[in-house]
Amino acid sequence: AWSAAGVQRSNDELLHALGKAIAAEACLRADGALPTEAVAPRMKPKSFKQLGTPTVDAEELADIEEVDAAQLRVAADAAREANDEDLVTDAVQDRQPSEPPLFDESLVGRKLEVRWRYVLPLAQGSLTQLHTYMWCEGEVVSVADGSSDKKSERARTLLPAGELKIQWPADDEREEPEHFTWTILHPNKWNRDVQNAWRWAPSELERTVDRHPSLV
Repeated sequence: AWSAAGVQRSNDELLHALGKAIAAEACLRADGALPTEAVAPRMKPKSFKQLGTPTVDAEELADIEEVDAAQLRVAADAAREANDEDLVTDAVQDRQPSEPPLFDESLVGRKLEVRWRYVLPLAQGSLTQLHTYMWCEGEVVSVADGSSDKKSERARTLLPAGELKIQWPADDEREEPEHFTWTILHPNKWNRDVQNAWRWAPSELERTVDRHPSLV
């Protein structure tokens, strides 16, 4: 049972009301009159008896016109980008699939980000060594099979299956040349805010979603 305007209604009445609402919505959609997004919210200001002279802020608020959805989206996108730059939020993290990929040949040629810990240069007059974490992008060039791959020709120990050989591009800012590393990544560190966490690089996200829509 349910109620409307304080009056108890039966389940049949609820079904009838829902049917009418769905039919009306279908007509609006067919006519192209159904909104594609919600109306931008706006708090209705309360009216109070004016006491004294309005401040500059009060006059500015009174002159604000209603914001449409397009304006709100532009403002929201700008705020989101600012939060990403300030590391308050992480849009790349939010777009990752829930499960990591398998450590097999399908990763070859794909780009990943790994969260490395970087030691910062000592500030002048400071004795405290600081560090920061950064997401670094590299391309997987090989996946160890556990039976033939070694870190070097002289190495005697075989690499474990699933270890990745990653190509890192040159970083002029930190004076790092292009180089390759064999790296072990752990599934339990997928898309997390911890050292040696890993995830798809931004350039790979659309490609990954197209291949594995169920993982989004």
